[in-house]
Amino acid sequence: MSLADCLLYSLAFGLGFGWPLVLLPLLAAPAQRRFTQSLGRQYRPLMRASGLVLVGIGLFGAWTEVIPSLGLLTGR
Repeated sequence: MSLADCLLYSLAFGLGFGWPLVLLPLLAAPAQRRFTQSLGRQYRPLMRASGLVLVGIGLFGAWTEVIPSLGLLTGR
């Protein structure tokens, strides 16, 4: 394969791979604006829900990892 073939192949690959990376953000901008505006309006409920999820994850981790390793439930 010659240098010109390699360069042409690289150019074709770059154009084929790159055009969606340029086009999709331009097409998705209105949906992104609507999404971020809805997140802004729902800020407090989202923060509360994510806090509850984090507390739940912490309790689950304590229940499945910490308590068994301390032997509190098995009576060791």
